[in-house]
Amino acid sequence: MKQDTDMRARLPNPPPDSIRKDQHPVQVTPPGLKPWDRTLSFSDINVFEDCELAYQKRKNRERKAPREIHQIIGDLTHHGAAAGDKESREADLQKQLDRLPQDARVEAERVVRELLDVDDELDEAGGEVQEQQKDKLLLRCQGPNPNWELVAKPDETGMVDGGRGRPVLQLLDKKTAFVLKKKNKDQVFFAGMVAQIGRALSHDGPVKLVVRLLRSGQEHVFWYSRQATERNMFRIASVIRRIEAAVETGEFKASTGHNCLRCPYRHNCKAFAQWTEARDRMVVEAQVVPIRELEQPFAV
Repeated sequence: MKQDTDMRARLPNPPPDSIRKDQHPVQVTPPGLKPWDRTLSFSDINVFEDCELAYQKRKNRERKAPREIHQIIGDLTHHGAAAGDKESREADLQKQLDRLPQDARVEAERVVRELLDVDDELDEAGGEVQEQQKDKLLLRCQGPNPNWELVAKPDETGMVDGGRGRPVLQLLDKKTAFVLKKKNKDQVFFAGMVAQIGRALSHDGPVKLVVRLLRSGQEHVFWYSRQATERNMFRIASVIRRIEAAVETGEFKASTGHNCLRCPYRHNCKAFAQWTEARDRMVVEAQVVPIRELEQPFAV
């Protein structure tokens, strides 16, 4: 098991009196969005910084493009890993597989079963978890703006023995990947921040962060620290200000580029259609497409 002591991504620690378990943000209906509550997840931040228009579509719950096979495999693996026992896992897996086309089902089932076997092996090697919420537990805490709430949902949340009888809160995130990516690490640190500030499972001590890579069978272990809290909350506050400015004006800018190719809303996006048309035209005319030209935003 790989131990990583890099604390680069560690996050916020506001005064204890400013966060209470019974605190909830005020719900609003701002212009430019359908009714929604002011919650912000790691994925929300990523989407907004990639493309403001995609964030608006996400919050409005607009129809997404059909899931691709690698995404379906990830969904099935996470569903299976969250099952309480193997019998219910098998029943749920078969139910989900029955919805797939026959040509995709065989390969998806093979890959998912291999990944679930790896997950089981790592669970057995990891020892007993004293108290665990097997289903995803939604973690909450107040954001830098009192009207906003930060939320995170690790794959598993539970208490483990940290040695000498010291309880440690452990957050486990599972990824169907071979290598650890920066966003995987940042995501689990964001969850660690939310868990610490919100005192998940009534715990106010050390927080252990684990990223499990199912394709390689590796686990990367980190520890949440409060030292970078102020810096990270400052960044989150900046994102919130930009969101509120876009909501107030109703203008969510589209940022086009290669990020469009993985956007679930691209099938019904004018900016994507314009970007694709411009890219194809440039390919025909010049046979060379400078990336810097493709990544200029289009007004929609």
